[in-house]
Amino acid sequence: MPSPYLVDSNVLISAHRVHYPFSTRIFHPFWQTLEQAASDGKLLMLDVVYDELVPKHTPINERDLLAQWTEAVFRDTILNRKTDAIFATYAEVQDYLVACKCYQPAAVNLWSAESKADPWLIAAAKVHGAIIVTDEGMDRPTPKQPIKKEPKIPDVASALGVRTCTTRQLLDDTRLFKASAYPIQSSF
Repeated sequence: MPSPYLVDSNVLISAHRVHYPFSTRIFHPFWQTLEQAASDGKLLMLDVVYDELVPKHTPINERDLLAQWTEAVFRDTILNRKTDAIFATYAEVQDYLVACKCYQPAAVNLWSAESKADPWLIAAAKVHGAIIVTDEGMDRPTPKQPIKKEPKIPDVASALGVRTCTTRQLLDDTRLFKASAYPIQSSF
């Protein structure tokens, strides 16, 4: 069975706000494709990511379209991070951040809050053999030049043997969108 994909909130937030707004009909197939992938068990959402996108304190009638969509698509299939295996792997992620010496203490602290999804995503992906879908880039920090800004998922995931991909790679790798050559016209 192919590896499932575990989605980072930034993928859906940027899709909704910038690249594929719900209000533009031409982009509806993008969202329908993600819905189908979730329905087929190919695209998973971790509870802490769900909580970022569907704030519990916001009344239902005041939630934005992304929160409504997320709730409709993932409500019954949320992956729970509170398992012994994920807790143990989460501790490995936190230990790595300190031991690798690539991050200054302020940067490590940014990932220490229990509500911070990124380290949980890496832990859950490692436990479930999933690929994290994120549009974050890599910083490639080194012990010689530790960085003080927030760690990036692809850097830490790679160091811990967890695969990541971008939204585009997800669509290409899973063939969720059928590829076809664009018929370029010589003149309009």
